[in-house]
Amino acid sequence: MTRYTLASFALLALALGFLLVTSFFLDASLAGLPSSAQRWIGVITLILPALLGFLSGIIAVINQERSTPLAILGIVLNILWIGFFSLVLSIAG
Repeated sequence: MTRYTLASFALLALALGFLLVTSFFLDASLAGLPSSAQRWIGVITLILPALLGFLSGIIAVINQERSTPLAILGIVLNILWIGFFSLVLSIAG
């Protein structure tokens, strides 16, 4: 696995880690915040890392690295993550 492909999956894992931390440990403290602040925290912690992972996957495909199928898988997973949580954040509140 090459550098950009690994970065794509690592950033997706980071977004998953942020989801777990905010869901389990910070849920009570986030409940007191206004909904707009909750949405911005969601965008920064859930969508931004996956967006960077998507861009890393695109760079891996453009550079024609050895693990192009894995880079494409990373792109698809990051797109699904971004799409799902964009819908969740647009509906929530």
